[in-house]
Amino acid sequence: MQQRNLRVLVAASLVTQPIYGLLWSLQGPFLRTQNFSGTLYGIVASTAVFSSIVGSLLSGYFSDKKGAKPVLVLAILGSSLGMLIFSHGGLAWVLVASAILGASMGAGYVSLVALLSKSVSDSELDKGFSYVTAASTIGVGIGSFLGWIPELLAKEYGYFHAYQITLITASIALPVAALPFISLLAEPERRSKKEASPPPKRILGTFIKLSLIEFIIGFGAALSVQNIDYYFVLKYGVKSGELGTVFGTEQVIMGILMLTMPRVSRAAGGPLRAYIAITSPSIPLILAMTFVDNYAIASALFITRSILMNVASPLYQAFQMQLLPPEYRGRGSAILGLAWQVPVGIGRGVGGYLLDIDVELPLRITSILYTLALGLLAALFPEHIRRKARTRN
Repeated sequence: MQQRNLRVLVAASLVTQPIYGLLWSLQGPFLRTQNFSGTLYGIVASTAVFSSIVGSLLSGYFSDKKGAKPVLVLAILGSSLGMLIFSHGGLAWVLVASAILGASMGAGYVSLVALLSKSVSDSELDKGFSYVTAASTIGVGIGSFLGWIPELLAKEYGYFHAYQITLITASIALPVAALPFISLLAEPERRSKKEASPPPKRILGTFIKLSLIEFIIGFGAALSVQNIDYYFVLKYGVKSGELGTVFGTEQVIMGILMLTMPRVSRAAGGPLRAYIAITSPSIPLILAMTFVDNYAIASALFITRSILMNVASPLYQAFQMQLLPPEYRGRGSAILGLAWQVPVGIGRGVGGYLLDIDVELPLRITSILYTLALGLLAALFPEHIRRKARTRN
């Protein structure tokens, strides 16, 4: 069952994630055609994030208690509905759509993590997360390149209607692509109440530490990186095609490199050591973006920075799940997601407001927050940082 689920999840990610990648590349330009300000864009984004908190918490509970597979089905259907409503345009419809999309994506992510972490043995978690995340990332990259489709349609229909047509098509394609694969998944067996072990007291301390890191990284990412499409739109006036090319290049390269992460983890002495070593060089690159005034250079810096910051994220997920008993991994993922989503919900609105004040300010603040987060991560989990040194003695 383990290998079958892993293969199905990898295949499903490759087929469905291009639709999310397409959505990523065109939502900023679509809102710009309706003259949304940076502040208003931030409010829309924050709405999605806060609703994802509700979706994540519900998903964590039901994935552990009732099974992750039905939750994943509902999440796909919700995302499809959200894209359809988003295509209508207008502030009220966009806010409703963002709430539905946020809740659905949050529920989908948590149910996927629960399903994967319970389908793969703990010793293979780094492989499982790396392969599924790689497939998802490559899929998003392929979808991002599809951002050129509305550019071509715009020649005949204009940009607003071209984005509408693309969104409606995507909303139909998502369940058609996803549901056949989900039907092939086997629900992992849940432990009985007699077999289930209560979470050790030390897990509370671990949750506090991890949640603090998630809070700082989430707020830093929300201020700038998660609004980066609007940053490029405001500063350089780009459309979905140019954005899709940048996002697609980043995602495809990153997805391919993720396949090497299990080997890197073992060579580095553990997933946490590898994560910190790979992620740290991304910080000066995000700061460097604020000192250039050329889209090609800025996008190259962004692509390199994003790859370094995110390519080892499956290792960090594996590290987190290894600290939790299997029967609590759905709820654990939801709680850690909450620690990340709350500051993201606040940060995206704040970041949008800061874009209206100084377009470079959010990126500069993010570089400071990322530095703090990685420093704390090393300080709070010293036993995992020293692990390689022990094996050499």
